Amino acid sequence: MKLYFRGPNNFPAISITFDDGPHPSYTPQLLQVLDRFNVKGTFFMTGANARKNKILVKEVSDQGHEIANHSLNHLKQLLLPPDVLENEIKASKDILESIIERKTTLYRPPHGYTSPFLFSLAKKLDFKVILWSINAYDYRDTNPVSITRRVVSRLKKGSIVLFHECNARNPDRDYTQTATALSDVLMHIKNGSFNAVTISELLTRFGT
Repeated sequence: MKLYFRGPNNFPAISITFDDGPHPSYTPQLLQVLDRFNVKGTFFMTGANARKNKILVKEVSDQGHEIANHSLNHLKQLLLPPDVLENEIKASKDILESIIERKTTLYRPPHGYTSPFLFSLAKKLDFKVILWSINAYDYRDTNPVSITRRVVSRLKKGSIVLFHECNARNPDRDYTQTATALSDVLMHIKNGSFNAVTISELLTRFGT
């Protein structure tokens, strides 16, 4: 099973992704920015947050964005027994699919931690494991200017950019910096030579 950090480097597109949501305050901010630039993103949501915000999950999906799995409770999966890991993935998958009424095919492990069990589960549950090539570090940097600079300076064909909708374990933490930085990053992309597409569209260029 292949682990995807990026798309093909011969295709002038990148993917913007968001982890840990949805969040009733910050996800709508991101949707407004994406709509303004006519960009579709990929949202890696936890089942626990999705279950609390079903209408918002449906709204993200109905606006044409891609919904993907980020586990049920955002646990560090290196420490989990195989049966617990499987439940974390499958329970979240079931919640998301019951809301959007279609199959989810992408999974991003919390913190990017992988294990041999994860790869066997990917085959069993039929999903691709997606990581990233650019981390915005918006979960620890509250300055949108430095977040933007960090992302823009690393953009290449096929880049997968990691932003966050919120903090999965601390939902009260302020994440307004992400929407501001996202707007600046998308302005750079619009004025440059890249298109922003969903992960699934990016991976089709690999023939997957």
